[in-house]
Amino acid sequence: MVKSPLFGVNFKEGNMLFFGDIRNNEMDGKGVLVTLNWIFEGVFMSSKRLEGVEITPKGIYKGKFVNDDRSKVGEFYWNNGEYYSGEWVKNKKHGTGVWKSKNGDVYMGQWVKGKVHGYGCHLTKKGQKYEGYFENFLKHGQGKEYFPNGDYFEGTFHYGKPTGTGIYKWRSGITYEG
Repeated sequence: MVKSPLFGVNFKEGNMLFFGDIRNNEMDGKGVLVTLNWIFEGVFMSSKRLEGVEITPKGIYKGKFVNDDRSKVGEFYWNNGEYYSGEWVKNKKHGTGVWKSKNGDVYMGQWVKGKVHGYGCHLTKKGQKYEGYFENFLKHGQGKEYFPNGDYFEGTFHYGKPTGTGIYKWRSGITYEG
């Protein structure tokens, strides 16, 4: 380890390089950590990342960390154009968040262990909208689907398909229940 009054440089295990504040031989305060898989710039405490920007081969994360995992609140910008802003737990989207796909579709709602699960709203680039319950990003449970032509269906879905009774209303005002 090389130390100065302002910062430390720590070469750890031959595959990491740290520039920043060191206290009690730990990364503690502001710094930059470079590894073989990612670069992080932000705030450390007891050699754990707390908050900052992580650049990975898949994209860029900006947010909070708990025990070096993306946790609490953050944003991820994928290299392919996808985007997520919301809650995280142990590096997975978990809680409430907004996701935008590379083709322009948007989902706002609940996530569980990285998967769309629970109540949410999915808007497609083509103008279709579904508001209701999801399981593994499939419409599942009560929901309402709006079509670009003005029609809508309200009822129960089972793994992506309408099931049971429901109401279909055409934009002309004609309604079918059954």
